[in-house]
Amino acid sequence: MFFSTLPGNSFHPYAARAVRLEDEHVANLIPFSASFTGDLEQAQALYLSSDRAMVGFRFHVNGLVQHTGVAGGSRSGKSAAYNNLLYQTGPYFDYDVLLEEGGSHANYAEDHGSKPMVIQKSGNITINYLDTLESPLDPDHLAYAISLTAHFAGKTEDERLNHRRRAYLSFYLGVLYREAQQDWGRRNGDLNRRVQREACAVHRWHAARMTADDTVFDAYTLVRDRARANDAEVLEFMEKITEAEITHFIKDAQTAHLAERHAFAYFKPEEYPRHSELAELLRLRPSQEHDRAEVAELAALMDNWSALGEYGPLFDGVTNRRFDTRVVHFELAKADNNDLALRGAIALNITGRIRQRIVSLPRAVRKRFTMEELARLILMPGGARLTLELAAQLAKYNCVFAFILQDFPQVAHIEGISSLLNNTRQWLILRHDDYKELGLFADRILLPETMREAVSQYPIPLNLPAADRYSAACYFSRSAVPPISGTMHYSFQQNAA
Repeated sequence: MFFSTLPGNSFHPYAARAVRLEDEHVANLIPFSASFTGDLEQAQALYLSSDRAMVGFRFHVNGLVQHTGVAGGSRSGKSAAYNNLLYQTGPYFDYDVLLEEGGSHANYAEDHGSKPMVIQKSGNITINYLDTLESPLDPDHLAYAISLTAHFAGKTEDERLNHRRRAYLSFYLGVLYREAQQDWGRRNGDLNRRVQREACAVHRWHAARMTADDTVFDAYTLVRDRARANDAEVLEFMEKITEAEITHFIKDAQTAHLAERHAFAYFKPEEYPRHSELAELLRLRPSQEHDRAEVAELAALMDNWSALGEYGPLFDGVTNRRFDTRVVHFELAKADNNDLALRGAIALNITGRIRQRIVSLPRAVRKRFTMEELARLILMPGGARLTLELAAQLAKYNCVFAFILQDFPQVAHIEGISSLLNNTRQWLILRHDDYKELGLFADRILLPETMREAVSQYPIPLNLPAADRYSAACYFSRSAVPPISGTMHYSFQQNAA
């Protein structure tokens, strides 16, 4: 067709000129390379474009993590395509966390020696939200504990009551942690003095060696990692602190709480406070400054989430699962879909635990947190804000946040969702069943108009012949200059082979 339309071939007998050509077909006709290749430079995963060219994909660009979203309608092949991406990019990560329902990625976890943690009420798994996972008690962890217990209490139409409950819970959680630390300190006198020296060193290092943008927890991870590596500078810095300086540090009202919170890095799982202890504290020792009727009501609400309550030991007891394996896999398929309170509590607890684990790892360690059904967390009160804060923190600690999003209209109206979409640097966009839904989503992420049309025409994998079944996805990255956008194919048959 190209040569028959050249000047001088006006009388060529071929007459069917009105033939629709896709851009990939034109790319094969013009005399230079115009195939979509994605991001081939230092690619971590390889796919084929729609015209069989090689397409590159990566989660790290110039040393920076790229938060990634996977969006598409039902039966578009989202989970299968992402599972293949996990296998291809797995060697580039040291720590992988998978939160899903349906077992789409169970094979990836099992191939790395990890068994799924099947989360359900009245099961045998306990994830103690008060366990700091051998890290100091930091404000972010405390905020997660307050949010989770406030979720246990439920949201009322009276916003003043909701805020008052959060204030009460903050107070009693503080008492619970303080008493646990004091009891531990009495039983571990020599170790407690070492903790106080470390806490003083971290505080001084933070003040002298770090910027205003760094937190005390950032200073802790740096000092801890360098001390474990026998770094002479850090070890000398710690040894120079005198006993008098330590005593002043633990007595000063401005710093005493830092020494108390540092001790939790040395707690064993069975030494951390437990949810039932919080309920007992509320019931038996209400503060004289608080409304006794409201505190008693809070105690009753907390009791329902204790080991003897409706949900069994899921939130109350000693943490009996490990979070330090190469792959950590949570399976939520057996959680009650109709119990929205339970679903929200599970999401809050797991994200809080994983966040604590990730921030405690050395920053040089490459991490990835994958969450399917992100809408469940976003639809919770404050869920979009929580998700945005989580994504921001994970990026700071060299962790990719990857998620799968379906039925975008469900979350389009949620306050804060735009910020989350804008902070997601790259997308894999599969077929959407509703063109209006696709348009709404594309407008929010600034997807080029030409790619919207292409996405709307992607085939449904199950409608294709088994021997030639594939899932098409638009790879859209705003980190590249200019932005990357084009179609790549994932072949089901190739994966089976």
